[in-house]
Amino acid sequence: DLISKGYSLADISSLLRSPEAVVSVLIESLIKFDRKLNISKLVARDKTEKIIALLKEGFTELKELKEQLPKDFSYAEIRIVKAKFETTSDFFNKGL
Repeated sequence: DLISKGYSLADISSLLRSPEAVVSVLIESLIKFDRKLNISKLVARDKTEKIIALLKEGFTELKELKEQLPKDFSYAEIRIVKAKFETTSDFFNKGL
């Protein structure tokens, strides 16, 4: 419900008093059950686009994705975008 209300990853983490890494695992599970889940408030579009570009190049492991991205990308953000990408191959056309 917090996601649909437009809360950011940091906000959700703070409200739940859990690290972003833990929250991102929960969101990853939600994405698998609700392919229409909008992640645009959770991960900035420019970051989403960079992560997707690497996924399309064949990078699939979180660690290798993290190593290819700038330091300001968190594992939580990568995990969320990766889950969305894997569950909806054309999610850009349907909206984040």
